[in-house]
Amino acid sequence: MRHLLFAAAAVAAPAIAMAQTAPIVGDWYGTLNAGGNGLPLVFHIKADGSAAVDSPAQNAMGLVATASFADGRARVTLTAIPASFEGVLSADGKTLDGKWSQGGAQLPLALGRTPSAVQAVAAPIRPQTPKPPFPYRAEEVSYLNPVSGMKLAGTLTLPQGEGPFPVALLITGSGVQDRDETIYGHKSFLVLADALTRRGVAVLRVDDRGAGGSQAGDLMAATTADYATDVEAGVAFLRGRKDIDPGRVGLIGHSEGGLIAPMV
Repeated sequence: MRHLLFAAAAVAAPAIAMAQTAPIVGDWYGTLNAGGNGLPLVFHIKADGSAAVDSPAQNAMGLVATASFADGRARVTLTAIPASFEGVLSADGKTLDGKWSQGGAQLPLALGRTPSAVQAVAAPIRPQTPKPPFPYRAEEVSYLNPVSGMKLAGTLTLPQGEGPFPVALLITGSGVQDRDETIYGHKSFLVLADALTRRGVAVLRVDDRGAGGSQAGDLMAATTADYATDVEAGVAFLRGRKDIDPGRVGLIGHSEGGLIAPMV
């Protein structure tokens, strides 16, 4: 009899979870005012309590989360970063008014059912973003990480001439970043690559696992040591090219990338 009760409870649990999240199932849109910058966020909530959060301006899509609803309040908790949203559902079920919590800070955040709930955010003016024509060559490249078996893709910029050239491999910070490390529309690695290549240094900038043309693998299980093997694969790729000086391969890391560089 005890086993039958446990079985019944196991069957009933998903149904209860679906009933609890039913009022908030669907897509929700809002804009977080973070340090004077409008950061659009999109929440995708499913009936089984699973959820995902998109931050398009940061090129962070599908961040895994969980959702719950009780006593008129919704809560969405991200699993990969210490962040969550908690809000009160309006009587008509069309808005959630609450707060975004992250790193000890709480910021007001209102969500709506339609994309129009996202406040209009003017495209930031980025005069530093390089614009063609460029006085150097840009080559789309890809190579395998022999440890993980995953393909990594990026852009190699080369000064004019035959070489061999010294080269810098750029390493992004934490989170899934594209090869330009685009944040709030600022392409910091593109700016850096442009400046170095104009001065005679080749630059390789690479999409992180799960971004752009690079394969994802199991991002939740990936460690800093795993990302270091991605960099090692990039170094090996560069040293195998005739237009690169194998004795002058440098690493430039930002944030977590600065921790990874000495590991390689």
